[in-house]
Amino acid sequence: MNKIPVGKTITYAYSFTFGHLGTIIGLVWLPLVIMTVLGFLPRLAGSGLDSADQSPLAVGSQAIGGVAVIALTFLLYAIICVAVTRQALGLRQGVASVHFALGMGEFRMFGALLLMFGVTVAFLITYLFVIAIADSVGGNSAAAAIAASVIAMLGALALIYAVIRLVFLVVPVTVAEEQINLVRGWSLTQSNFWRILAVMLAVGLPIFLVYAIGNLVIMGSDTAANVPAAIANNFTELLKYEMRIVDRHLPGLLFLELILAPFSFGLNLGAAAFAYRALVQDTAVVRAA
Repeated sequence: MNKIPVGKTITYAYSFTFGHLGTIIGLVWLPLVIMTVLGFLPRLAGSGLDSADQSPLAVGSQAIGGVAVIALTFLLYAIICVAVTRQALGLRQGVASVHFALGMGEFRMFGALLLMFGVTVAFLITYLFVIAIADSVGGNSAAAAIAASVIAMLGALALIYAVIRLVFLVVPVTVAEEQINLVRGWSLTQSNFWRILAVMLAVGLPIFLVYAIGNLVIMGSDTAANVPAAIANNFTELLKYEMRIVDRHLPGLLFLELILAPFSFGLNLGAAAFAYRALVQDTAVVRAA
């Protein structure tokens, strides 16, 4: 079984991102702007947690609208993933100032992302179900509590392991091999979990830290604001309180996300593309554009 060259994968991810940053920005900015507008739609419509109309019809309409926004967001992510991954794999050449394409490749990626999301949710539900059973069967004894904690910890580790193995290569497999096949990515990453984890941390942690610091700067004292005692134990009111804080700083937060998005897509998709090529080691499976 081939191994992912950790150092070379990380090096390629950064060299691809910074070497093609202008092209990556051109490939992603239009779908990102549309996604940002979609994120504003519930607020423009006056829906959400603070909406005055909480009738069943209004709630149902909000739910349908939310599902539609999520589906469109997945489709826009698919457009970005296909374009940037094709650039990283060498299937696309040249620069780009703007990009928006909807073809079989994008719809195939849309299906792959939905499948990946569904499988991840199924894993999470199974994990929560097992935890609930372990907690209910064990009773209130100290030994049962310890056993339930061990099961919860092992289950969480198993969940992380499975999701990382499934997710890491789903984009390059879908783009290069023109198929939706989670099993293919799982088989290619056999005996590579720790290498994948090292790569993901190396390309993801810096972006996360910059985003976290940016949030602290933008939100200022609100990040350390004391929660009023009257709502401290009321989940709904507490959530409304936190959302109002986010709303006050939303333009700055969205601007930060837009700035960091090209780096995030370039690093993560570039790393996955290089790792895929290293594991396959047969350019014949990568179809020419």
